[in-house]
Amino acid sequence: MKNFFKISLVILFFAAFCSCSKDDAPEQQVVVQPEPINQAPSQFNLIAPEADAQNIDVSPTFNWEAAVDSDGDQITYEIYADTTSTPSTLIGTTTETSFEPQERLSLLENYNWRVTASDDKGGESESDIHGFDTRNIQFSNVTQSAAFQARREFASTLFNDKVWISGGTHNTTADDFFTNDIWNSEDGFNWSEVTTNAGWPKRKDHTMTAFQGKLWIIGGRNSEGFLSDVWSSEDGVSWQLETNSAGFGQISLHTTTVFNDKLFVIHNSKVWFSEDGIVWTLASEGVIGSVRKRHTALVFKNKLFVIGGTDNDPTKLMSSANGIDWEIVNDNPPYLLEIFERRYHSSVVFDDKLWVIGGFLSSNTLGGNDVWYSSDGVDWILASDNGAFSKRAGHQSHVLGDKIWVIGGESINGAGELNDVWFIN
Repeated sequence: MKNFFKISLVILFFAAFCSCSKDDAPEQQVVVQPEPINQAPSQFNLIAPEADAQNIDVSPTFNWEAAVDSDGDQITYEIYADTTSTPSTLIGTTTETSFEPQERLSLLENYNWRVTASDDKGGESESDIHGFDTRNIQFSNVTQSAAFQARREFASTLFNDKVWISGGTHNTTADDFFTNDIWNSEDGFNWSEVTTNAGWPKRKDHTMTAFQGKLWIIGGRNSEGFLSDVWSSEDGVSWQLETNSAGFGQISLHTTTVFNDKLFVIHNSKVWFSEDGIVWTLASEGVIGSVRKRHTALVFKNKLFVIGGTDNDPTKLMSSANGIDWEIVNDNPPYLLEIFERRYHSSVVFDDKLWVIGGFLSSNTLGGNDVWYSSDGVDWILASDNGAFSKRAGHQSHVLGDKIWVIGGESINGAGELNDVWFIN
């Protein structure tokens, strides 16, 4: 028993000694390693388009050197391009060192571009800025002889992603040569005859417009005289007479444009509008000129523009935000060749610019296949003084599939009516 007691005392003493030894030992410090500093991607250079490059395609491939990340992080590139000195418009993001934008650039513009390289920890580097100029317009012939008969003074419009044409004339002397057939096309080469004989009387110098999910035929003339009727159709086959005596009266060589959810008809000195094609209201009179015929009208930057026409007053390019109040944008645009009016031309909005194509100038001898453009209607630049297509007037132009279509018309060179189709892009 005594031995057991001694052994217990020894164990207790040893345990107490060990406990005291641990309490008396100095604390060991825990060393915290600092987070490594993130290294931004290295500087890099732009490759293509080169600085100050000319004639660059509107669907370019952008290339640049690879940035190096010393930490091994993945790098993401952002591509910026626009027409400002310090481009801020993001056109794409990629982990590669090349990029093809999905949306085409504009023709005849000076662009600047830059690229930023970023890692996933906030590191970033940026290239220099390079500038380049995009190319001029290009012409391509779709067909020299479309399925529809050659014609002039016909009407056309865009409807259901197709170009539609209607009516017109093959000769100026007989009613037999006035037409009321309707054709359409998706590609400019393959044309389908929608109807040989539409429900409305044969005519020329009328308008065809898409409005409220329908096609609309308005006015014109034939051997019986000038017309004042309005027709509509959902398919181009079945036509309904909306009114046989519209408020604007008997008209031809007018324009019909959709603006602010209304149909606007411009003829001579008057501007009319309608919400249903039946009831017409006079918006303005005597403001746009005395004899505004053979002109073009279109919507550009939320305004209604009127370009060209007959007589000296209509040489003034005018615009309106409501169709009632009009202002002169340019009283002597250069596409008029000094004092000569331009008529039977075509106009479109393309690449955020106004375009004027062909038409008669000065006793039918000048103009014909020149192409002009403007970003504001004030300053005009000649894109081509001698386009690939023959000189013409009374043709039609529309924008579909990133191209300007130029269709038919009358040859200024005496070749008669045309049924060719051209693209400008």
